[in-house]
Amino acid sequence: MVITSNGRPVALLSSVNESNLEASLSAWRQVRATRTIASLQKSALRQGLSALSMEDIDAEISAARKSRKEVAQ
Repeated sequence: MVITSNGRPVALLSSVNESNLEASLSAWRQVRATRTIASLQKSALRQGLSALSMEDIDAEISAARKSRKEVAQ
């Protein structure tokens, strides 16, 4: 069953039972992860980040880690 708000879908109700609960949750998590990765890839393409070298990526990771350490202190 699809739940809507002002005619737009906002939730999905699905029946589950003890035997399929974990499989259903796992499938939904996989779908969400796949959609998130696709969204991140599109965003990187739009921003021109898809052409970064491994060296550039490593530098970005190092800078982010350094920034987190500084904030934590």
